[in-house]
Amino acid sequence: MWRSRLDPERRTSVVHLNPVYDAEGFDVRRLAPSVPTAGIRDAEDLAALVEIAQFAEGRTGFAELRAYLDRRVELFLKGAGG
Repeated sequence: MWRSRLDPERRTSVVHLNPVYDAEGFDVRRLAPSVPTAGIRDAEDLAALVEIAQFAEGRTGFAELRAYLDRRVELFLKGAGG
């Protein structure tokens, strides 16, 4: 409904962040198959999950995802003293 009638031009990005996991498959419970969903346990992971979800929805390409992950690794290594 959202994509077909309210936002067919895909101007708005929707990402479902959910701390609830399905007990059977230990997968994140989803709103719908077409909505990118990521499991979140810690609030500090929010920024990273939103960036990755943009890739999953097709708003960014592999090059942007790779550059983002490279920056995150660099920051992590600096914080670890390396």
